[in-house]
Amino acid sequence: MARRLSPKSPSAGKSSKRNGKTFRRFSLKQRFAQLLNFDLFGADPVMDGRIHSISRDRQGEGVDMNAAPENLPEVGELYRLFDLFNLLHFDGKLPNVRLSYSTRMLSAGSCSPLTPEIKLGVRYHQIFHEELTDTLKHEMIHLVHYYHDAAFQAKAEEMGVSMHAQSHPDLRRPSRYVYECPECRKTYPRQKRFRMVSCGDCSDGSFEKRFKLRLVGQAKAC
Repeated sequence: MARRLSPKSPSAGKSSKRNGKTFRRFSLKQRFAQLLNFDLFGADPVMDGRIHSISRDRQGEGVDMNAAPENLPEVGELYRLFDLFNLLHFDGKLPNVRLSYSTRMLSAGSCSPLTPEIKLGVRYHQIFHEELTDTLKHEMIHLVHYYHDAAFQAKAEEMGVSMHAQSHPDLRRPSRYVYECPECRKTYPRQKRFRMVSCGDCSDGSFEKRFKLRLVGQAKAC
């Protein structure tokens, strides 16, 4: 259990006076400790006020802080984790973002730095629920490094974050098109249309017209 700090203790933060009132100043490390244990300073934790102010702002934007898909944390908990990782890994310099769950996406998550907004995939994390914090941290890096370039990889390695999500049969979209080789009858399910493609088993590595794949199945438009 975390040690309680007395207001008189030197480690509780330096004091300063403003308008006749005394305030305590806290280092980044002390603020991080407060995030880990909100009751560290009794009923008046500095970061607790920050989290609640974020909560009020998001509620004002129409965000349901108590929304939570089955077996996943509430949205309010996502904001708390965001603040925690922001302080720990980015010196608190990341902008405030909108956090939400997506029931439509099959990927682990997405980040839109210009909005800014981070979405976490419900289907993915209901299968790999232990990866939720890893995904959140991965998408937070995208706020600074949009592409999976060397800078992104260096930050991910520093934070111990995965570069790629896992695969699972339930996370695959149904094929929109099915192609077949006219010679060996091998089928090729695909999301996009083929144009000039021949069977990989029958051709010699280059396109051969006699082995050109033909469309034999197509999903109906919704």
